[in-house]
Amino acid sequence: MPPKPSRKSGSASDSAAALRQTVARLEQELQIEAALERVRSASMAMHQTDELQKVVRVVAQELKKLGVVLDVGGAVICTYFQDNKDVI
Repeated sequence: MPPKPSRKSGSASDSAAALRQTVARLEQELQIEAALERVRSASMAMHQTDELQKVVRVVAQELKKLGVVLDVGGAVICTYFQDNKDVI
């Protein structure tokens, strides 16, 4: 009969799992921040309206890198409200 795991080892295992989740979430947040910076950089480099297509291309590339599925037949416009976390 195998020995029962001690309460302490279960707690350490739970802590390790929680730490892995936290690290994964932070890595994802860093990826999003980096993508936002690349989009911000492309938009700040835009001087004429005919350069907007390049900015849209950068946005699409960054969303794709983040795993967002894009429908090439249309566009989605999101509106962010500072007083809540909903995106419309």
